[in-house]
Amino acid sequence: MSWTRYFRKKNRLRNGKTKHHNLAVARGGKSNRQNVIVLKAETHQLLHKIFGNRTIREIISVLERLDQAKKHQVR
Repeated sequence: MSWTRYFRKKNRLRNGKTKHHNLAVARGGKSNRQNVIVLKAETHQLLHKIFGNRTIREIISVLERLDQAKKHQVR
């Protein structure tokens, strides 16, 4: 999969930073201040590689489920 679509020219900023949409534009997100955060390009790329187009709340939910599953593992 090509990650270039996440780093379109309009989302690139100075100093190797990019705009990250919390709710992806592909999922109906807007480019307003409430939905955009600035991340280092490398961090942004890894975020999408690991979590796809999930929102921050969805990512937290995944991590909480992993934590609960770990607590219930038999050793």
